[in-house]
Order: sequence, then C-alpha cells, then structure tokens
Amino acid sequence: MDDLKQQVSRRLKLAISNKYKGKWTVFARDARVSDGTAKRWLDGLSLPGSEHLTSISSVLGVSTDWLLKGSEPCDSFSEPSLQASPPSAPIQPLAHHEASSEERELELFITEMEAWMRRTVMRRPEALEQISSGVRRLINEVEGVSEPTPVTEEQNKDSPRKVAWGPNGEGG
Repeated sequence: MDDLKQQVSRRLKLAISNKYKGKWTVFARDARVSDGTAKRWLDGLSLPGSEHLTSISSVLGVSTDWLLKGSEPCDSFSEPSLQASPPSAPIQPLAHHEASSEERELELFITEMEAWMRRTVMRRPEALEQISSGVRRLINEVEGVSEPTPVTEEQNKDSPRKVAWGPNGEGG
C-alpha cells in the first residue's frame, strides 16, 4: 500500500508540476480539498478517496487509471519511464539503479521544460527561435564560451542557417 501511495504521489506531483507549475496549493483549491489533504497525498501519506479521484483527474486533465496505475499515457505530457525512448530522449537510469535525488530532479525538470516548450511553440511557433537563442546563450554562458559575433540579416540571406554552439560558431 505504501508503494501505491508513493506512486500516486509521484504522478500527482508530475501532473501538478505540468499544469500548475508546481503550485500545489492552487491545485488544492481547484480540486476543492484542503491544503492539508493535498499535502498528505503529495507526501505519499494517504491516497485520495474515490470521492476525490474524479475531481482530481478532471482538474489535472489526466485519467483516474493513470493516477492510480500509470497505465495510460497523458495527452498533455509524458511520464519519464524506463521503456524504450526515442533516440533524442535523455538516457534513463537502469531499472536496477536507484536514481539519485539529483537525477530524479533533473528528469522532472526536463519533463516540465519539454511540456512547457511544446505548449508554448504550439501556441506561438515564432517563440521557437527565441527559446533556441536563449538556450544557446545560457549553454555558452555555463560553459564559459564567448558569444559568437551576430550575423546580420544581409549576411544571413544568402547562406544556410547555422546554429552557433561552439566557441568558433561550429555546430548544427
């Protein structure tokens, strides 16, 4: 039973993170439960009763089967799993390897960012360039790489598009 509580807790946290950016008190209000009740679910101390499952799944946009069993994929986001991943997905820890809290936190962050980017770009396709350039700048900053010299519109017009990832602008 404790294992089920932890699994439901993990799925609730993932869904709340996706829909409410982790603001579980807002979720509690929308689900019409007390903060204490929601906190007990999120801490894995208790399971939502049948009277709450329907409202929780409706508020979060997930099925009750997914909340309880993780059996159905959610339309709005995907749960990290140990199943086969597409080649672009990050490598998942092996089943026998207990992921550290940092690994779990990183996986949750990546899942949240992927869901956010998909929602944002679906609503505003032009945002992809802004997101990409911001991520490139951040990567360069973290790796201590100086920013490449910007290419003017005139220079860019006749040449194929290059993405500057390395210190000398080499990359995609």
